[in-house]
This record gives sequence, C-alpha cells and structure tokens, in this order.
Amino acid sequence: MATKVRGARSVRRVLGVIAGAAVVLLAAVAQAGASVTISEFGTPFDNSSPGGIAVGPDGNVWFTEVQGGGDGLGSLTPDRTSPPTFGNDYYAGTSSRLGNVATGPDGNLWFTIMGNPDIEIGAMTPTGTLMGPWNTGDLSNGVPPDIVAGPDGNLWYTANADSWIGQITTSGTITQFAAGDCGPRGLPVQPGAIAAGPDGNLWYTVDAPAHCNELGRITTSGSVTMFTIPAQATDIAAGPDGNMWFTSASGVGEINPTTGSVGMWNTNAPGTSIAPSPCANDLWFTSGSGSVGKITTSGTESMYSLPTSGSDPDDITAGLGGTVWLTEPNGGGGQIARVVDSAPLIACVILLPNARFAGPVVNGHQGIKVSWMVQAPGTHGVADASGMNLFGISPAGGPVPVPIGSFVTFRFDWAGIFPYDDPFDAANAGGQVKIPIKVAPVVGAADEATVTWASGDAPSGCGFDVQLKAPGSHDWVTWQSGVTNLSAQFGPNDPLWAGPGTYRFRARLRQLTSNAAAGYSAAKSISLS
Repeated sequence: MATKVRGARSVRRVLGVIAGAAVVLLAAVAQAGASVTISEFGTPFDNSSPGGIAVGPDGNVWFTEVQGGGDGLGSLTPDRTSPPTFGNDYYAGTSSRLGNVATGPDGNLWFTIMGNPDIEIGAMTPTGTLMGPWNTGDLSNGVPPDIVAGPDGNLWYTANADSWIGQITTSGTITQFAAGDCGPRGLPVQPGAIAAGPDGNLWYTVDAPAHCNELGRITTSGSVTMFTIPAQATDIAAGPDGNMWFTSASGVGEINPTTGSVGMWNTNAPGTSIAPSPCANDLWFTSGSGSVGKITTSGTESMYSLPTSGSDPDDITAGLGGTVWLTEPNGGGGQIARVVDSAPLIACVILLPNARFAGPVVNGHQGIKVSWMVQAPGTHGVADASGMNLFGISPAGGPVPVPIGSFVTFRFDWAGIFPYDDPFDAANAGGQVKIPIKVAPVVGAADEATVTWASGDAPSGCGFDVQLKAPGSHDWVTWQSGVTNLSAQFGPNDPLWAGPGTYRFRARLRQLTSNAAAGYSAAKSISLS
C-alpha cells in the first residue's frame, strides 16, 4: 500500500535571481570545423522507438523500447570507434509503455511503466530477472514518469497527473509527497524530470500548469521548495560545476543549489534533455529540431545536426570511453545515436549510482590523465588507495568529497599499478590504474637496453624501485631502489648482468619514509645478446 504524505504545507517558494541570460551503422557524420562525430545505429527491433536511456550497473548503456508484444529493455556495449554490440532485449513483463530507466543503488535497473490506469515501477537485474512491478496508485496520463537513484538509498520518481513526487525502496515500499504548487493561484504542479543534486536533495522540472516557470527541490524527508526560473524547464541534471542545469524552450539554464541564483543561456535551439559530459567541463543536450548541443559551464554553445533529418532526439546520457548516447524514437524506425567528442582524450571512469566504478581498470601509459566522473548521489569521492595519498586526500588528511555530476583528474607519470577507491564507501571495490614500464634497445648496441620507469619526477618524498629477472632465473631482484632518476641503461657492465638472454623489468613508485607503494607494473621483456 502506498503511503501518501501531503507536503503542501512545507512548500517554500524562492524567486530565482537571474544572473544572465544486428548492428547496422545507419549514418555517421563528422561535423565540419569541429572535433565531433555523430553516428546512428538501428536497434535490434524494427520500430522499437527507444525512449529513456542510462548507463546500467554493468557499465553498458540501457534503454527502454517497444518490443513486439510489449515494451522492454535493450542494451549495448559502448565503444568509442567501432559500432556498439547490442545485448539481449528483455521483455519487461508488461504490455504498457515504459517510461524511463535508471541504475538503482542495489545494482539493478529500475524503470517506470505508464500503466492502465496507474503508474507502475519495475526492476530488473542486468541478466534479465524481473522484480515487481509495484503499483503506485498514481494515475498514468501518458507522460513518461521519470526515475532516479536518490542519496538516501531509494529510488525517486515523478507522478505527473497526480502531482506527486514518489519514493520507492529497493524492496518496493512506496511513499508519496505533494510536488508543490505554482504561482499566486497555488495550482498543484505536475512534475516532469527528476535528478539528484549535489546538495543531497532531489530536483525536478514542472510540466504544468502552463507557463509555470519553476523548478522544484525536495528533501529526502519530503520538504519542498519552489524556485522561479525564466522559462518552463523540460529536463534537469547535475553539472560539473556544482550547479543544476536544465533545458527549456528558451535555451539552457543553471541554478545554484545553495543560493538559488539562476543563469539562462539563449541557445540556438530549444532543449529537451540534458546530461553532463563524460569527464569534461560541459554538458550535452538534445533538441527537438533534430540536433544535439554542447554547452560549457561558462555558456559557450555548439550545435550539431544529427545525420537523420527529423529524428526527434529524446533522452541522453554520458557513457564509458568518453561517449555520449541518445535515443531517437522517430528516426529510421528507432535508433540510438553516439556522439564522440575528440577533445577529451583522457581515460574516463564513471562512479555509478550503485556506488560501483564502471570501467574500473585503466590500462594507460606514462603521462596519462585519468578522470573519475561521479554519477552516484550522496557523499562520494575518489582517492589513492596505496597509502601514498597521491590524490583525493586533503592536506589535512581527510578524503575530499566529489559532488554528483563533477569529476576529478590525476596524471600518472610513473610505472606501477595504482589502486583507488571511494574513501566514503568501505564496501566499494575500487579499481586500478596500470602504467607500464618501457624497455627499448640502445641503438647500435645489441647487448644494452634503456629502461624507463617514469615520464615525470616522483612526488616529494617518493622514489622508484625497479626489479629485473635475469635469463633462466625465477626470482625478481632489485636493480634500482628508491631512486629519483627516470630511466637508466642496462648491459654487460651492470653488476646484475647474467649473460645474453631475455631480461624482464618491472617498477613501482614508493614513499620512502612510510614504504607505502604502488604495485609493481606488469613486466616488460627484452632479448639482449
């Protein structure tokens, strides 16, 4: 039984301070004068009309779609250059139309159902096991209900016709709160899109009443505050600058969740949905004009036409590999589009709403920059787990939180295996950044090699350990210990020379006082004669 909690008496209104205005590649377009390539791919089902889209708990991109006797969920494995591999399509157990999909804190996919007559909520494991659906008791009016993971470990959804914001636990217990009212007449608002904010609250757009130019904020206990904005919003997302960003018929706007100040950017096309870029200081948004746009946090905008005219892009999400994905329900019988921006040439790991890293192992090179994008609500961070405190730890010694929608970047100049984790979540398995050692023959000397274990200086108080394994030996022995030079030559004049044969080398970074260290890099071999 759904518990309905009327929150109208707790509603506050804030006047916004306006600060300023079978996989088939169907098409691929490299935009002239830009480093952006857009490709479109037909979904496995003809006329599938994909709608909501999100990165799933397995790191794949999941989307809702029409499937032969009813609606279901499809997925694809994201790739930056090759066509994606579509996974199994799962029937969602209903003949009613699905709305949107999100990754839940329990590691399952959660989706909304436009039932008849009521909205339902369903869940599914990434391998296709269904749970629910749970009837919310909210009337379905054909507007796709949105759903998102909240900072309290629950899912939150919008009920448009009944003017509710709903909360559902991962076991299916539903609580509902009044979404607030609009304007001097106090008409109940009909919420549209919903997103978790960096302030620990949920933020949502207002679809109706007409001309209700407001955003709603609801705490996890159900207290609502309404904020006036210049235009009626259509979608909302947490941005990399700590603000909430929204789309509207007048352009793209932002609101500071702490002060309530509003900025509005008059883009060249109306926006319909928005998502932060993967590990970059900008956001991507769709437009009903058949285009997709990118806007920086300072308001610089670029628009790109989609290959299929009239494709009417719908939802959008950031994916692994620096990719952006969007649904085109009316394009070519149902398509998924991929946007690749060559500007961010860094490895991008995503901390998902289930507090697990997608793409947790980064195989890099000396000098690579790795970024971690936080898409998990609540308090999270990314920190070095080797004990050397290379990143993610403040000078005072405590972990540094990273708000949802934001990202952090660190450059790895040194060979080794560098573990990282979320210091605010003891259950997080974390991941690794693997940086190889480089070994190359000395030109003109077949019995000598140059071994390079770093492309930049060691951090203060740190040094490098380098080991080798001689021909015929099963043991690693220390060749360099705690050194600060970045490379050295090895050959017959070295005390560890054991004659011609294959030598193997590996290296790590170590803090010289505490002996905290990265793991040794993968071995690199060379034959010397």
